[in-house]
Amino acid sequence: MNRTIEPVRFVFDTGAESFVIGYLLFEELKSKGLAFEDMGIKKTTRGVSGIPFESKVIKISAISIGSYTVKNVYTSVPLIETANSNLLGISFMKKFRDVKWSLNGDKLIFEK
Repeated sequence: MNRTIEPVRFVFDTGAESFVIGYLLFEELKSKGLAFEDMGIKKTTRGVSGIPFESKVIKISAISIGSYTVKNVYTSVPLIETANSNLLGISFMKKFRDVKWSLNGDKLIFEK
């Protein structure tokens, strides 16, 4: 099932390898029909605080950013309700030919 879901904010994190959807956002997206597959993989993740917590890996069928659609996006989802950061890490950015960031222009540009 594919539905249009309202835009979601993510933190652009050059220090993060993973693409992470926080627990509450994932639950909300699931209730709105997010097309995903649970990969059956659990891993220990460490946030900025350094405290470890368990996450599961899912594959999202498609994510749209502007006019681009990215298919088969692997993401981590924390398994604890208090882990709610949404991080746009390097693994997602590698799906594009180039990603440019402008600090002064407050822009993140994805090149297909």
